[in-house]
Amino acid sequence: SYYFTANYVYDKRYSLFASYRVDNTDLFGTDPKFRRRPLWSVGASWNIQNEEFMKPYTWVNALKLRASYGLTGNIDSGATSYLTASFGTNVYNGGLVGYLDTPPNDQLRWEKTQTWNVGVDFAFFGYRLNGSVDFYRKLGSDLLTMTDLDPTTGWTSLTINNGKMNNTGIELQLDGRILPARKREDVGINLGFNISLRRVRNTSAHRSTRVIRSTPSSR
Repeated sequence: SYYFTANYVYDKRYSLFASYRVDNTDLFGTDPKFRRRPLWSVGASWNIQNEEFMKPYTWVNALKLRASYGLTGNIDSGATSYLTASFGTNVYNGGLVGYLDTPPNDQLRWEKTQTWNVGVDFAFFGYRLNGSVDFYRKLGSDLLTMTDLDPTTGWTSLTINNGKMNNTGIELQLDGRILPARKREDVGINLGFNISLRRVRNTSAHRSTRVIRSTPSSR
């Protein structure tokens, strides 16, 4: 695996960041072209409180606008692209018996998620009120789904990359110091509040007509 990250800050106001990773894991994809999955993200932020026009607003301690976009990947450890088998005991004669558990699928690959995020971080009144607002959108593709197979192939189902999902939401986080503790032995009162609204749509998960030809299991 290879990993790269970079950050750049200009005049305490503007910042840029980027990350890049390549993973050659063979947990998925017996076909080498499905192993090398680049994962990356880019983003920028603006510290508005450090701008000249914000100086009159002394009650604003922090105000940051940020945005990011990236592509992430996921491997389900419960799925495999290889033919797997297990052994057990025959309930009738006590002999050793083998079972074929999952059919092979050399096209199995990483799940992918594209994520857009726009947010604002803020702190007001001597940091007595602070919080953040985030709007995000996640587009998942190549998600793992189960598809039915013709039973005459020896299998009834197969795990494939066939799903798509659209996840959109907004989150609000607020924290307030109602009664600050002046000393370590004093009692202070802090309140926190968060709310999240999310909409999830399964945009594609139709059945596949592809059939894997393999030998039926025998007992």
